[in-house]
Amino acid sequence: MNSDQTSKWKMAQASLETVNKHSVLWQGIPAFVSAVTTLDETVTAISGAARTQTARSGDAAAKQAALQIMVNVAFTVCSELKALASATSDRKLSIEVNFSRTTLARGRETDVVNRCQTILNLGTENAEVLAANYNVSAADLKAVKTAITEFTELQPKPRQSKATAAAATREIGTLFATLDEVLNNQIDPLTEKFRESEAAFYNEYQTSRSIVSNATSRESKTVSITPVNVPKAA
Repeated sequence: MNSDQTSKWKMAQASLETVNKHSVLWQGIPAFVSAVTTLDETVTAISGAARTQTARSGDAAAKQAALQIMVNVAFTVCSELKALASATSDRKLSIEVNFSRTTLARGRETDVVNRCQTILNLGTENAEVLAANYNVSAADLKAVKTAITEFTELQPKPRQSKATAAAATREIGTLFATLDEVLNNQIDPLTEKFRESEAAFYNEYQTSRSIVSNATSRESKTVSITPVNVPKAA
């Protein structure tokens, strides 16, 4: 939600709280009951849509963490393969595993996954000698496979979450239109009945309907006074 929407949402919450506080006055009026129910549902829906709108940052954080784990476990196996290639003068293997931790993680995500998968494949091909002489166990290779799988499963989520957030933004716009309709054209007119008979409720409701801008609440307004030239007495 933007700042204006947040201010309006807080106003709606305050208005809902006020009418519920005085429910004994209107609970026998079906139109009022229906309007308050709609207001309650709309305020709750806006809250949920706002959470959805901002939730996708968690997916990005999880994805970054999974990427780091994948690179770390793959680089451990890569390093031992590099030592094996040197000890056996295997030039082809040496070229295939010629990565630093930084270069292994560089570039597009699909490229990083492909590099880590290549290291896993080479590790599996040389599993026996790695286990015997380089302290790379089957568990180490399994850790690389698991890390690749977990990262790959997370890859679509930020894009999906972005689409979900966009849908939530559109939903919020629709919900605020409903909010305006129920407040302006239903509850506001219905409260007029209580203007004289229940002045305390009426006045409290009018106060709760005031929207205080987030920006103006933090900043004081400066009033400019233009000097007025007063004619001198003759």
